[in-house]
Amino acid sequence: LCKKNLLEQLKVHSLDAFGIEDKKAAICAAGSLLEYFKETQKRSTENINKITLEQDNEYLLLNESALTNLEIVSTLKDRSRYGSLLWLLDDTSTSMGSRYLKTVLLSPLTDKNKINYRLDGVEELYNNTLIRQGLKDLLKSIKDIERITGKISNGNLTPRDTEALGKSLSAIPSVKFQLSGLESKIIRDIDALLIDFTEISKLLQLAIVDNAPVVTKDGGFIRKGFDETLDKLVEMRDNAQSFLKQMEEEEREKTGIKTLRIGYNKVFGYYIEVTNSFKDLVPYNYVRKQTLTGGERYITEELKKFEEEILGSNEKAIRIELQLFAKIKTLLSEHIKDLQSASKAIAALDVILTFADVSKKYDYVKPEIVDSDKPLDIVGGRHPIVERVSKNQFIANDAYLDTNENRTMIITGPNMAGKSTYMRQNAIIVIMAQCGCFVPCKSASIPVVDRIFTRVGANDNLISDQSTFMVEMTEVANILLNATKNSLLILDEVGRGTSTYDGLSIAWSVIEYINNKIKAKTLFATHYHELSELENIIEGVKNY
Repeated sequence: LCKKNLLEQLKVHSLDAFGIEDKKAAICAAGSLLEYFKETQKRSTENINKITLEQDNEYLLLNESALTNLEIVSTLKDRSRYGSLLWLLDDTSTSMGSRYLKTVLLSPLTDKNKINYRLDGVEELYNNTLIRQGLKDLLKSIKDIERITGKISNGNLTPRDTEALGKSLSAIPSVKFQLSGLESKIIRDIDALLIDFTEISKLLQLAIVDNAPVVTKDGGFIRKGFDETLDKLVEMRDNAQSFLKQMEEEEREKTGIKTLRIGYNKVFGYYIEVTNSFKDLVPYNYVRKQTLTGGERYITEELKKFEEEILGSNEKAIRIELQLFAKIKTLLSEHIKDLQSASKAIAALDVILTFADVSKKYDYVKPEIVDSDKPLDIVGGRHPIVERVSKNQFIANDAYLDTNENRTMIITGPNMAGKSTYMRQNAIIVIMAQCGCFVPCKSASIPVVDRIFTRVGANDNLISDQSTFMVEMTEVANILLNATKNSLLILDEVGRGTSTYDGLSIAWSVIEYINNKIKAKTLFATHYHELSELENIIEGVKNY
Protein backbone atom coordinates (compact mmCIF):
# COMPACT_ATOMS: atom_id res chain seq x y z
CA LEU A 1 0.00 0.00 0.00
CA CYS A 2 2.79 2.46 0.88
CA LYS A 3 4.57 1.92 -2.42
CA LYS A 4 1.29 2.15 -4.31
CA ASN A 5 0.52 5.47 -2.58
CA LEU A 6 3.89 6.87 -3.62
CA LEU A 7 3.60 5.72 -7.24
CA GLU A 8 0.12 7.23 -7.55
CA GLN A 9 1.08 10.47 -5.85
CA LEU A 10 4.27 10.99 -7.89
CA LYS A 11 2.60 9.75 -11.10
CA VAL A 12 5.40 7.28 -11.92
CA HIS A 13 5.74 3.54 -12.59
CA SER A 14 8.96 3.12 -10.61
CA LEU A 15 10.74 4.80 -7.69
CA ASP A 16 14.20 4.20 -9.20
CA ALA A 17 14.55 7.80 -10.36
CA PHE A 18 14.15 9.00 -6.76
CA GLY A 19 16.79 6.57 -5.45
CA ILE A 20 14.46 4.82 -2.98
CA GLU A 21 13.33 1.70 -4.91
CA ASP A 22 15.20 -0.58 -2.47
CA LYS A 23 14.78 1.62 0.64
CA LYS A 24 11.92 -0.18 2.37
CA ALA A 25 11.99 1.95 5.52
CA ALA A 26 11.85 5.17 3.47
CA ILE A 27 8.99 3.85 1.31
CA CYS A 28 7.00 2.75 4.38
CA ALA A 29 7.50 6.10 6.12
CA ALA A 30 6.65 8.25 3.09
CA GLY A 31 3.73 6.06 1.99
CA SER A 32 2.24 6.03 5.48
CA LEU A 33 2.52 9.81 5.69
CA LEU A 34 0.65 10.15 2.39
CA GLU A 35 -2.08 7.83 3.70
CA TYR A 36 -2.35 10.04 6.79
CA PHE A 37 -2.74 13.14 4.59
CA LYS A 38 -5.51 11.47 2.59
CA GLU A 39 -7.38 10.50 5.74
CA THR A 40 -7.06 13.86 7.49
CA GLN A 41 -6.98 16.49 4.75
CA LYS A 42 -9.76 15.11 2.52
CA ARG A 43 -8.52 17.16 -0.41
CA SER A 44 -5.99 17.20 -3.25
CA THR A 45 -2.28 17.04 -2.44
CA GLU A 46 -0.92 18.03 -5.85
CA ASN A 47 1.82 20.10 -4.24
CA ILE A 48 3.47 16.85 -3.04
CA ASN A 49 5.13 15.85 -6.30
CA LYS A 50 8.70 14.97 -5.38
CA ILE A 51 10.55 12.87 -2.83
CA THR A 52 14.18 13.28 -1.81
CA LEU A 53 16.27 10.77 0.12
CA GLU A 54 18.41 12.42 2.78
CA GLN A 55 21.22 10.49 4.47
CA ASP A 56 22.47 11.21 7.99
CA ASN A 57 25.99 11.79 6.71
CA GLU A 58 24.82 14.71 4.53
CA TYR A 59 24.30 16.91 7.57
CA LEU A 60 26.13 17.83 10.75
CA LEU A 61 24.14 16.03 13.45
CA LEU A 62 23.05 18.18 16.38
CA ASN A 63 21.16 16.33 19.09
CA GLU A 64 18.69 18.03 21.43
CA SER A 65 21.37 18.69 24.03
CA ALA A 66 23.62 20.46 21.50
CA LEU A 67 20.76 22.54 20.06
CA THR A 68 19.72 23.59 23.57
CA ASN A 69 23.15 24.31 25.02
CA LEU A 70 24.40 26.19 21.97
CA GLU A 71 21.11 28.14 21.77
CA ILE A 72 20.67 27.60 18.05
CA VAL A 73 16.96 28.41 17.69
CA SER A 74 15.98 29.37 21.26
CA THR A 75 17.74 30.41 24.44
CA LEU A 76 18.58 28.05 27.28
CA LYS A 77 17.07 30.27 29.98
CA ASP A 78 13.51 30.92 28.79
CA ARG A 79 13.28 29.22 25.36
CA SER A 80 12.80 32.60 23.68
CA ARG A 81 13.96 33.45 20.18
CA TYR A 82 15.75 36.60 21.34
CA GLY A 83 19.38 35.77 22.06
CA SER A 84 19.53 32.66 19.87
CA LEU A 85 21.64 32.17 16.74
CA LEU A 86 18.43 32.17 14.68
CA TRP A 87 17.50 35.58 16.15
CA LEU A 88 20.94 36.97 15.30
CA LEU A 89 21.00 35.78 11.69
CA ASP A 90 17.35 36.19 10.74
CA ASP A 91 17.38 39.37 8.68
CA THR A 92 15.31 37.66 5.99
CA SER A 93 12.76 39.57 3.90
CA THR A 94 10.25 36.77 3.26
CA SER A 95 8.41 34.15 5.30
CA MET A 96 9.86 31.48 3.00
CA GLY A 97 13.40 32.67 3.70
CA SER A 98 12.81 32.77 7.45
CA ARG A 99 11.55 29.17 7.51
CA TYR A 100 14.40 27.98 5.31
CA LEU A 101 16.98 29.74 7.49
CA LYS A 102 15.78 27.73 10.49
CA THR A 103 16.09 24.53 8.42
CA VAL A 104 19.63 25.52 7.40
CA LEU A 105 20.69 26.16 11.01
CA LEU A 106 19.25 22.85 12.18
CA SER A 107 20.93 20.97 9.30
CA PRO A 108 24.45 22.30 8.64
CA LEU A 109 26.16 20.65 5.67
CA THR A 110 29.02 18.15 5.76
CA ASP A 111 29.91 18.16 2.05
CA LYS A 112 32.80 20.57 1.50
CA ASN A 113 31.69 21.34 -2.06
CA LYS A 114 28.11 22.12 -1.00
CA ILE A 115 29.34 24.38 1.80
CA ASN A 116 31.60 26.32 -0.58
CA TYR A 117 28.77 26.44 -3.13
CA ARG A 118 26.74 28.43 -0.60
CA LEU A 119 29.71 30.43 0.70
CA ASP A 120 30.63 31.58 -2.81
CA GLY A 121 27.14 33.03 -3.27
CA VAL A 122 27.34 34.78 0.11
CA GLU A 123 30.76 36.19 -0.82
CA GLU A 124 29.53 37.58 -4.15
CA LEU A 125 26.57 39.32 -2.50
CA TYR A 126 28.83 40.48 0.36
CA ASN A 127 31.00 42.29 -2.19
CA ASN A 128 28.05 43.82 -4.12
CA THR A 129 26.33 46.20 -1.72
CA LEU A 130 24.06 47.89 -4.30
CA ILE A 131 22.80 44.59 -5.73
CA ARG A 132 22.37 43.16 -2.24
CA GLN A 133 20.27 46.12 -1.10
CA GLY A 134 18.26 46.13 -4.33
CA LEU A 135 17.46 42.44 -3.95
CA LYS A 136 16.42 42.84 -0.30
CA ASP A 137 14.02 45.66 -1.24
CA LEU A 138 12.51 43.50 -3.99
CA LEU A 139 12.11 40.45 -1.75
CA LYS A 140 10.19 42.53 0.79
CA SER A 141 7.40 42.85 -1.79
CA ILE A 142 7.14 39.07 -2.24
CA LYS A 143 4.54 37.29 -0.13
CA ASP A 144 4.53 33.64 0.97
CA ILE A 145 4.40 31.91 -2.44
CA GLU A 146 5.09 28.54 -0.80
CA ARG A 147 2.03 28.72 1.46
CA ILE A 148 -0.14 30.12 -1.34
CA THR A 149 0.91 27.20 -3.59
CA GLY A 150 -0.20 24.81 -0.85
CA LYS A 151 -3.58 26.55 -0.79
CA ILE A 152 -3.87 26.20 -4.57
CA SER A 153 -3.31 22.46 -4.20
CA ASN A 154 -5.70 22.13 -1.26
CA GLY A 155 -8.43 24.09 -3.02
CA ASN A 156 -8.76 26.78 -0.33
CA LEU A 157 -7.17 29.68 -2.23
CA THR A 158 -8.78 33.04 -1.43
CA PRO A 159 -9.01 36.20 -3.56
CA ARG A 160 -6.61 37.92 -1.16
CA ASP A 161 -4.06 35.11 -1.66
CA THR A 162 -4.47 35.46 -5.43
CA GLU A 163 -3.92 39.21 -5.27
CA ALA A 164 -0.76 38.66 -3.18
CA LEU A 165 0.48 36.00 -5.62
CA GLY A 166 -0.01 38.29 -8.62
CA LYS A 167 1.96 41.13 -7.01
CA SER A 168 4.68 38.72 -5.82
CA LEU A 169 5.17 37.14 -9.24
CA SER A 170 5.40 40.59 -10.82
CA ALA A 171 8.60 41.22 -8.81
CA ILE A 172 10.42 38.17 -10.23
CA PRO A 173 11.59 39.80 -13.53
CA SER A 174 13.23 42.59 -11.48
CA VAL A 175 14.88 39.99 -9.23
CA LYS A 176 16.23 38.17 -12.29
CA PHE A 177 17.56 41.46 -13.68
CA GLN A 178 19.48 42.09 -10.44
CA LEU A 179 20.87 38.54 -10.53
CA SER A 180 21.96 38.79 -14.17
CA GLY A 181 25.25 40.47 -13.29
CA LEU A 182 26.30 37.82 -10.73
CA GLU A 183 28.38 34.75 -11.57
CA SER A 184 28.53 32.33 -8.61
CA LYS A 185 26.99 28.93 -9.35
CA ILE A 186 24.37 29.10 -6.60
CA ILE A 187 23.14 32.46 -7.93
CA ARG A 188 22.99 31.13 -11.49
CA ASP A 189 21.05 28.06 -10.27
CA ILE A 190 18.60 30.27 -8.35
CA ASP A 191 18.14 32.44 -11.43
CA ALA A 192 17.37 29.36 -13.55
CA LEU A 193 14.62 28.27 -11.15
CA LEU A 194 12.90 31.66 -11.40
CA ILE A 195 10.97 31.25 -14.63
CA ASP A 196 8.99 34.04 -16.28
CA PHE A 197 5.52 34.36 -14.70
CA THR A 198 4.69 37.62 -16.51
CA GLU A 199 1.54 36.32 -18.23
CA ILE A 200 0.14 34.80 -15.04
CA SER A 201 1.06 37.87 -13.04
CA LYS A 202 -0.67 40.20 -15.51
CA LEU A 203 -3.76 38.01 -15.55
CA LEU A 204 -4.01 37.97 -11.75
CA GLN A 205 -3.50 41.71 -11.45
CA LEU A 206 -6.11 42.37 -14.16
CA ALA A 207 -8.55 39.94 -12.57
CA ILE A 208 -8.37 40.62 -8.83
CA VAL A 209 -9.14 43.94 -7.14
CA ASP A 210 -6.78 45.69 -4.71
CA ASN A 211 -7.42 44.84 -1.06
CA ALA A 212 -9.36 41.78 -2.15
CA PRO A 213 -11.68 40.11 0.38
CA VAL A 214 -10.82 36.82 2.06
CA VAL A 215 -14.19 35.20 1.34
CA THR A 216 -15.82 34.70 -2.05
CA LYS A 217 -19.50 34.26 -1.11
CA ASP A 218 -20.31 38.00 -1.30
CA GLY A 219 -18.42 38.63 -4.55
CA GLY A 220 -16.70 41.96 -5.18
CA PHE A 221 -13.24 40.52 -5.86
CA ILE A 222 -13.09 40.55 -9.69
CA ARG A 223 -11.75 43.84 -11.07
CA LYS A 224 -13.90 46.06 -13.31
CA GLY A 225 -13.02 45.61 -16.98
CA PHE A 226 -12.02 41.96 -16.69
CA ASP A 227 -15.38 40.56 -17.90
CA GLU A 228 -17.92 42.55 -19.92
CA THR A 229 -21.00 40.59 -18.80
CA LEU A 230 -20.01 40.92 -15.16
CA ASP A 231 -19.43 44.66 -15.58
CA LYS A 232 -22.97 45.18 -16.87
CA LEU A 233 -24.48 43.26 -13.99
CA VAL A 234 -22.35 45.09 -11.43
CA GLU A 235 -23.19 48.44 -12.97
CA MET A 236 -26.92 47.62 -12.78
CA ARG A 237 -26.53 46.55 -9.16
CA ASP A 238 -24.39 49.51 -8.13
CA ASN A 239 -26.60 52.06 -9.88
CA ALA A 240 -29.77 50.78 -8.22
CA GLN A 241 -29.90 53.59 -5.67
CA SER A 242 -29.57 56.37 -8.23
CA PHE A 243 -32.20 54.67 -10.40
CA LEU A 244 -34.58 54.39 -7.44
CA LYS A 245 -33.98 58.03 -6.52
CA GLN A 246 -34.82 59.05 -10.05
CA MET A 247 -37.97 56.87 -10.07
CA GLU A 248 -39.01 58.31 -6.70
CA GLU A 249 -38.77 61.90 -8.05
CA GLU A 250 -40.73 61.00 -11.17
CA GLU A 251 -43.52 59.32 -9.15
CA ARG A 252 -43.83 62.34 -6.84
CA GLU A 253 -44.23 64.62 -9.83
CA LYS A 254 -46.77 62.37 -11.58
CA THR A 255 -48.89 61.77 -8.48
CA GLY A 256 -48.44 65.01 -6.60
CA ILE A 257 -47.69 62.99 -3.43
CA LYS A 258 -44.86 64.97 -1.78
CA THR A 259 -44.15 62.34 0.94
CA LEU A 260 -43.97 59.39 -1.47
CA ARG A 261 -40.85 57.31 -1.01
CA ILE A 262 -39.43 54.08 -2.45
CA GLY A 263 -37.87 51.61 0.02
CA TYR A 264 -36.76 47.98 0.43
CA ASN A 265 -36.83 45.27 3.08
CA LYS A 266 -35.84 41.60 2.96
CA VAL A 267 -39.39 40.32 3.54
CA PHE A 268 -41.43 42.39 1.06
CA GLY A 269 -38.72 43.53 -1.35
CA TYR A 270 -39.05 46.95 -3.04
CA TYR A 271 -42.16 49.08 -2.39
CA ILE A 272 -43.68 52.55 -2.79
CA GLU A 273 -44.84 53.96 0.53
CA VAL A 274 -47.67 56.54 0.78
CA THR A 275 -48.98 58.05 4.03
CA ASN A 276 -52.74 57.94 4.79
CA SER A 277 -53.14 61.68 4.23
CA PHE A 278 -52.29 61.20 0.52
CA LYS A 279 -54.21 57.93 -0.07
CA ASP A 280 -56.73 59.66 -2.32
CA LEU A 281 -53.98 60.59 -4.80
CA VAL A 282 -52.73 57.02 -5.31
CA PRO A 283 -52.94 56.08 -9.08
CA TYR A 284 -54.95 53.05 -10.23
CA ASN A 285 -51.78 51.18 -11.42
CA TYR A 286 -50.46 51.00 -7.82
CA VAL A 287 -51.08 47.52 -6.37
CA ARG A 288 -51.42 47.37 -2.59
CA LYS A 289 -48.61 45.26 -1.02
CA GLN A 290 -48.71 46.00 2.73
CA THR A 291 -50.87 48.03 5.11
CA LEU A 292 -49.21 50.08 7.84
CA THR A 293 -50.63 52.07 10.77
CA GLY A 294 -49.82 55.38 9.14
CA GLY A 295 -50.03 54.46 5.48
CA GLU A 296 -49.90 51.91 2.66
CA ARG A 297 -47.14 50.23 0.64
CA TYR A 298 -47.63 49.55 -3.08
CA ILE A 299 -45.88 47.91 -6.02
CA THR A 300 -45.99 48.79 -9.72
CA GLU A 301 -45.12 46.75 -12.80
CA GLU A 302 -42.11 48.98 -13.41
CA LEU A 303 -40.84 48.58 -9.83
CA LYS A 304 -41.50 44.84 -9.92
CA LYS A 305 -39.47 44.46 -13.11
CA PHE A 306 -36.69 46.56 -11.59
CA GLU A 307 -36.69 44.37 -8.47
CA GLU A 308 -36.30 41.19 -10.54
CA GLU A 309 -33.42 42.70 -12.52
CA ILE A 310 -31.60 44.04 -9.47
CA LEU A 311 -31.93 40.94 -7.30
CA GLY A 312 -31.16 38.73 -10.27
CA SER A 313 -28.15 40.82 -11.29
CA ASN A 314 -26.54 40.47 -7.87
CA GLU A 315 -26.93 36.68 -7.85
CA LYS A 316 -25.73 36.43 -11.46
CA ALA A 317 -22.75 38.71 -10.74
CA ILE A 318 -21.63 36.57 -7.78
CA ARG A 319 -22.11 33.41 -9.84
CA ILE A 320 -19.98 34.78 -12.69
CA GLU A 321 -17.28 35.92 -10.26
CA LEU A 322 -17.12 32.43 -8.76
CA GLN A 323 -16.89 30.88 -12.24
CA LEU A 324 -14.07 33.24 -13.22
CA PHE A 325 -12.24 32.54 -9.96
CA ALA A 326 -12.59 28.78 -10.51
CA LYS A 327 -10.91 29.17 -13.92
CA ILE A 328 -8.08 31.15 -12.33
CA LYS A 329 -7.57 28.44 -9.69
CA THR A 330 -7.49 25.75 -12.40
CA LEU A 331 -4.87 27.72 -14.32
CA LEU A 332 -2.73 28.16 -11.22
CA SER A 333 -2.99 24.46 -10.34
CA GLU A 334 -1.30 23.69 -13.68
CA HIS A 335 1.76 25.69 -12.54
CA ILE A 336 2.21 24.22 -9.04
CA LYS A 337 5.65 22.76 -9.80
CA ASP A 338 6.92 26.04 -11.25
CA LEU A 339 5.58 27.97 -8.26
CA GLN A 340 7.24 25.51 -5.88
CA SER A 341 10.57 25.92 -7.70
CA ALA A 342 10.23 29.68 -7.54
CA SER A 343 9.44 29.64 -3.81
CA LYS A 344 12.46 27.44 -3.09
CA ALA A 345 14.69 29.69 -5.17
CA ILE A 346 13.46 32.83 -3.40
CA ALA A 347 13.94 31.18 0.01
CA ALA A 348 17.52 30.16 -0.88
CA LEU A 349 18.27 33.63 -2.23
CA ASP A 350 16.81 35.22 0.90
CA VAL A 351 19.04 33.10 3.15
CA ILE A 352 22.32 33.82 1.35
CA LEU A 353 21.29 37.49 1.19
CA THR A 354 20.77 37.60 4.95
CA PHE A 355 24.07 35.76 5.52
CA ALA A 356 25.84 38.37 3.36
CA ASP A 357 24.01 41.29 4.99
CA VAL A 358 24.63 40.16 8.58
CA SER A 359 28.26 39.30 7.76
CA LYS A 360 28.83 42.78 6.35
CA LYS A 361 27.07 44.48 9.25
CA TYR A 362 28.97 42.61 11.99
CA ASP A 363 32.36 42.24 10.31
CA TYR A 364 32.38 38.48 9.70
CA VAL A 365 34.89 36.78 7.38
CA LYS A 366 34.67 33.94 4.88
CA PRO A 367 35.96 30.71 6.48
CA GLU A 368 38.22 28.28 4.68
CA ILE A 369 36.55 24.85 4.63
CA VAL A 370 39.09 22.02 4.85
CA ASP A 371 39.00 18.22 5.17
CA SER A 372 37.99 16.65 8.47
CA ASP A 373 41.54 15.54 9.36
CA LYS A 374 42.91 19.09 9.09
CA PRO A 375 43.28 21.44 12.13
CA LEU A 376 40.56 23.71 13.41
CA ASP A 377 42.29 27.10 13.40
CA ILE A 378 40.31 30.17 14.47
CA VAL A 379 42.12 33.49 14.91
CA GLY A 380 40.40 36.30 16.80
CA GLY A 381 37.16 34.40 17.27
CA ARG A 382 34.16 36.10 18.89
CA HIS A 383 30.89 34.81 20.28
CA PRO A 384 28.41 36.26 17.74
CA ILE A 385 25.50 36.62 20.17
CA VAL A 386 27.34 37.74 23.31
CA GLU A 387 29.09 40.54 21.42
CA ARG A 388 25.69 41.80 20.22
CA VAL A 389 23.79 41.71 23.51
CA SER A 390 26.54 42.45 26.06
CA LYS A 391 27.20 46.01 27.20
CA ASN A 392 30.91 45.19 27.48
CA GLN A 393 33.42 44.84 24.66
CA PHE A 394 33.99 41.22 23.70
CA ILE A 395 37.64 40.13 23.86
CA ALA A 396 38.51 37.96 20.85
CA ASN A 397 40.14 34.54 21.37
CA ASP A 398 42.08 32.08 19.24
CA ALA A 399 41.43 28.34 19.03
CA TYR A 400 43.62 25.61 17.59
CA LEU A 401 42.74 21.90 17.56
CA ASP A 402 44.31 19.22 15.40
CA THR A 403 44.31 15.43 15.26
CA ASN A 404 47.73 14.98 16.83
CA GLU A 405 49.37 17.06 19.56
CA ASN A 406 46.47 19.48 20.13
CA ARG A 407 43.29 17.46 19.96
CA THR A 408 42.15 17.90 23.59
CA MET A 409 42.05 21.29 25.32
CA ILE A 410 41.88 21.26 29.12
CA ILE A 411 40.37 24.67 29.89
CA THR A 412 40.74 25.96 33.46
CA GLY A 413 40.02 29.26 35.14
CA PRO A 414 37.88 30.83 37.87
CA ASN A 415 34.12 31.26 37.78
CA MET A 416 32.98 33.97 35.34
CA ALA A 417 36.27 33.63 33.41
CA GLY A 418 34.35 32.79 30.21
CA LYS A 419 35.16 29.09 29.83
CA SER A 420 31.65 28.09 28.72
CA THR A 421 31.34 31.13 26.46
CA TYR A 422 34.66 30.29 24.80
CA MET A 423 33.69 26.67 24.13
CA ARG A 424 30.23 27.53 22.85
CA GLN A 425 31.70 30.29 20.70
CA ASN A 426 33.92 27.89 18.78
CA ALA A 427 31.13 25.36 18.29
CA ILE A 428 28.84 28.10 16.95
CA ILE A 429 31.54 29.30 14.56
CA VAL A 430 31.83 25.76 13.17
CA ILE A 431 28.03 25.52 12.77
CA MET A 432 27.86 28.91 11.03
CA ALA A 433 30.67 27.93 8.66
CA GLN A 434 29.05 24.60 7.74
CA CYS A 435 25.75 26.43 7.15
CA GLY A 436 27.58 28.47 4.51
CA CYS A 437 27.73 31.71 6.48
CA PHE A 438 30.69 33.97 7.18
CA VAL A 439 31.99 33.75 10.77
CA PRO A 440 32.92 36.21 13.56
CA CYS A 441 36.71 36.18 13.62
CA LYS A 442 39.81 37.51 11.80
CA SER A 443 40.37 34.21 9.99
CA ALA A 444 39.12 30.65 10.24
CA SER A 445 40.14 27.29 8.83
CA ILE A 446 37.25 24.93 9.58
CA PRO A 447 37.57 21.15 9.13
CA VAL A 448 34.25 19.51 8.24
CA VAL A 449 32.69 18.16 11.45
CA ASP A 450 30.21 15.26 11.37
CA ARG A 451 28.70 15.80 14.85
CA ILE A 452 28.83 18.28 17.68
CA PHE A 453 28.19 16.96 21.17
CA THR A 454 27.79 19.10 24.28
CA ARG A 455 27.76 18.30 27.99
CA VAL A 456 27.17 21.66 29.61
CA GLY A 457 25.47 22.78 32.81
CA ALA A 458 23.64 21.03 35.62
CA ASN A 459 20.10 19.92 34.81
CA ASP A 460 17.96 17.17 36.26
CA ASN A 461 15.16 15.31 34.48
CA LEU A 462 12.69 14.45 37.23
CA ILE A 463 9.98 13.33 34.81
CA SER A 464 12.28 10.52 33.67
CA ASP A 465 13.48 9.80 37.23
CA GLN A 466 16.97 11.12 36.47
CA SER A 467 19.04 13.12 38.94
CA THR A 468 21.46 15.84 37.85
CA PHE A 469 24.33 13.37 38.07
CA MET A 470 22.43 10.71 36.10
CA VAL A 471 21.59 13.21 33.32
CA GLU A 472 25.27 14.14 33.13
CA MET A 473 26.42 10.52 32.99
CA THR A 474 23.80 9.63 30.36
CA GLU A 475 24.94 12.51 28.14
CA VAL A 476 28.59 11.56 28.60
CA ALA A 477 27.79 7.92 27.76
CA ASN A 478 26.00 9.07 24.59
CA ILE A 479 29.09 11.03 23.56
CA LEU A 480 31.47 8.15 24.26
CA LEU A 481 29.33 5.72 22.26
CA ASN A 482 28.54 7.92 19.24
CA ALA A 483 31.35 10.44 18.73
CA THR A 484 33.89 9.85 15.93
CA LYS A 485 37.33 11.26 15.22
CA ASN A 486 35.60 13.87 13.02
CA SER A 487 33.35 15.12 15.82
CA LEU A 488 33.67 18.26 17.93
CA LEU A 489 33.08 17.71 21.65
CA ILE A 490 32.19 20.39 24.21
CA LEU A 491 32.36 19.13 27.80
CA ASP A 492 31.96 21.36 30.84
CA GLU A 493 32.51 20.26 34.44
CA VAL A 494 32.21 16.50 33.88
CA GLY A 495 32.22 14.69 37.25
CA ARG A 496 30.30 17.23 39.30
CA GLY A 497 27.38 15.98 41.37
CA THR A 498 29.32 13.26 43.16
CA SER A 499 32.24 13.10 45.63
CA THR A 500 35.42 14.94 44.68
CA TYR A 501 37.60 11.88 44.01
CA ASP A 502 34.86 9.95 42.22
CA GLY A 503 34.17 13.00 40.05
CA LEU A 504 37.86 13.53 39.35
CA SER A 505 38.24 9.84 38.41
CA ILE A 506 35.30 10.04 36.01
CA ALA A 507 36.62 13.23 34.37
CA TRP A 508 40.15 11.79 34.10
CA SER A 509 38.99 8.53 32.51
CA VAL A 510 36.62 10.33 30.10
CA ILE A 511 39.46 12.54 28.84
CA GLU A 512 41.75 9.51 28.47
CA TYR A 513 39.14 7.58 26.49
CA ILE A 514 38.20 10.47 24.19
CA ASN A 515 41.81 11.46 23.57
CA ASN A 516 43.23 7.97 23.06
CA LYS A 517 40.32 6.00 21.58
CA ILE A 518 37.92 8.39 19.84
CA LYS A 519 40.54 11.08 19.04
CA ALA A 520 37.88 13.73 18.46
CA LYS A 521 38.65 17.45 18.70
CA THR A 522 37.64 18.24 22.28
CA LEU A 523 37.23 21.30 24.50
CA PHE A 524 37.07 20.18 28.14
CA ALA A 525 36.45 22.78 30.86
CA THR A 526 37.05 21.77 34.47
CA HIS A 527 37.56 22.96 38.05
CA TYR A 528 39.67 19.89 38.84
CA HIS A 529 43.16 21.42 38.80
CA GLU A 530 44.58 17.89 38.99
CA LEU A 531 43.61 17.36 35.34
CA SER A 532 46.27 19.83 34.26
CA GLU A 533 48.78 17.01 34.97
CA LEU A 534 47.41 15.16 31.89
CA GLU A 535 49.36 17.45 29.56
CA ASN A 536 52.57 15.75 30.69
CA ILE A 537 51.08 12.26 30.72
CA ILE A 538 48.93 11.90 27.58
CA GLU A 539 49.98 12.96 24.10
CA GLY A 540 47.44 15.28 22.47
CA VAL A 541 46.30 17.03 25.67
CA LYS A 542 47.08 20.73 26.14
CA ASN A 543 46.29 23.08 29.03
CA TYR A 544 44.65 26.44 28.42
